[in-house]
Amino acid sequence: MDSKKAFWIFAALTILMMVSDRLLFVIFPNYLLDKKFTATEIGLIFSAASFILLISRIFIGKISDMYGRKLIMSLGLFIQSVSVFFYPFISKIYEFSIVKGLYETSDTLTTSVKDAMIADIFKKGVREKVIRKLGNAYVWGRGLAVLIGFLITIYFYSSFGFYAASFALFLSFILFTVFIKEPKIKIRKTGAKTSIKKYPFAFKMITMIGFMQTLLYAMSYYPGFFILARKLNITENILFLILLTTYASGGVIIFLTRKWIDRIDKMKLSLISLMVFSVLIMLYPLSTSILQFFLILFFVHLFFIYFWIAFKVVLLNSAVRKFRGEQIGFQKTMEGIGNLIGPLVGGFLIDAVSLQSVFFLAGGIGLVATISGYFLNKRLSSNF
Repeated sequence: MDSKKAFWIFAALTILMMVSDRLLFVIFPNYLLDKKFTATEIGLIFSAASFILLISRIFIGKISDMYGRKLIMSLGLFIQSVSVFFYPFISKIYEFSIVKGLYETSDTLTTSVKDAMIADIFKKGVREKVIRKLGNAYVWGRGLAVLIGFLITIYFYSSFGFYAASFALFLSFILFTVFIKEPKIKIRKTGAKTSIKKYPFAFKMITMIGFMQTLLYAMSYYPGFFILARKLNITENILFLILLTTYASGGVIIFLTRKWIDRIDKMKLSLISLMVFSVLIMLYPLSTSILQFFLILFFVHLFFIYFWIAFKVVLLNSAVRKFRGEQIGFQKTMEGIGNLIGPLVGGFLIDAVSLQSVFFLAGGIGLVATISGYFLNKRLSSNF
């Protein structure tokens, strides 16, 4: 498949999928808070997907290595679209858990193979610039999402955001299914046994760092971030407006620093970004005004994007083509475990200890990951 055409399709997919993600990011937790669910109950809902589903990611990735990735991702996008559409029609905790579980199942299908497919299509020589450009699309997709969300909360009911998110996912399904051509692969009947012992050390290290980042993010944001926003009297439409300003200005900065991003060592960039990100998370409970909240959020977002770009480059470059889908599936499994544990711990801490404790513990986890990653990277460098 032509790489330029493929890039624009994946850029459009990134924007559409981020529109859905950011709409749900704001609307879903606030929707649950409006229904008077406790922090612990919200944590349970966000951890609805079973551990078996998380473990299945590595096997989904392995199957994609053997038989192809396109059908798996298409199916995942379609099921995601359908599951999000049903959110406004349910009200009980077990219903939310079931539908959220369905969403996580479909997300498992999509995320288990998407990064592997990008690595298949874009060779190592151009992959870094492609990922950096997709990082820009990631930011602008976030900006478009919050603009849509702001307009929805002003002129409609916030629950309309679920329909908009579902529609964006459905467009992603159509776009991907119709226009993406999967590279031909040779079927490798290797059985169900995985090859974790054969994964490169660099891949295992970046996977560990990604797990810790996901854990601290899920712990601090679901639902702590939204409870803090409400304590500061930040309504949904104001939050969308704050996010719009954050994403738009962040997108400009990412664009202006693109040459620096291309030059710097990506492992170092991921560690530096994670360190700053973690410290900033710990500052959230110290904010006492909307302006302070906005400034912290802005820099959290900026360093998350730097981390995202660097993380993706190291991850895909360290994955071996022979079992790339399996490796990405393993990484997504670890990420899923972080998403499973984070909201449970975060919700419990808020109810049992304090709101502030969530942010301090989450930031501490990020700093531990940064220090561990630094010494592991020194070990990796000494092997060459």
